[in-house]
Amino acid sequence: MNFWTVAIGLLVLYIIYRTYKKNKLKKEKELNDKLLADLQKAHDTKDYKEVIRLIDNKELTNARLCYVYGNALLMTGQTEKGRSIFKKAFSFGDKNETRKIFGFAELNAGHHKEAISLLQEIEKDYLAFQFKYDDGYDIVENLGIAFMELEKYDLAIEAFKGAPLGKKNITDGLNKIFILLGQCYEKKGDTKNAMKFYTKSVAYKYNDDLQSKIENLQADK
Repeated sequence: MNFWTVAIGLLVLYIIYRTYKKNKLKKEKELNDKLLADLQKAHDTKDYKEVIRLIDNKELTNARLCYVYGNALLMTGQTEKGRSIFKKAFSFGDKNETRKIFGFAELNAGHHKEAISLLQEIEKDYLAFQFKYDDGYDIVENLGIAFMELEKYDLAIEAFKGAPLGKKNITDGLNKIFILLGQCYEKKGDTKNAMKFYTKSVAYKYNDDLQSKIENLQADK
């Protein structure tokens, strides 16, 4: 057996191996894409038991899988396991993004204090960057709502005021903050400030119910 025979034999084996590896990776990607699609569908329809069935005992290889799985566990009362999965997510992605999604999941599961703790840990620079691109209002919104659920309206107002309220270009996200601030002030019996923020909201996007509320508050003064 000469050198060229051996070389050609090795080349053929290498080509066979590369083809096998390529097909294997393609099949794994197809299976992974299908899993992600099925997970997204189950998550969007809030079929949390199906989410758990699809992902249980599978290797969690990215933050997104951790988010979906952790949220499903929290929503089905498997609190400690859900939290352990979210903690695993910190090793994959942006820590502030993980705090945000973890905090939202805790809030949706009715764990208000835990949600507050996580959302308050989000770095101010991260939040400022989000506001710069008209994002981040959901963080302030959910933090304030968590305080409202605990009837801590002064702390809710403080949280909502973390948004750039004086911004000239109002967005739907900022408008939600105006409405929530109005609700907090109304709960506190501060009609003047309640009307102020409800009026800001109506000026941005007219709403019959909100306009009626403003008129009723005006009449009660």
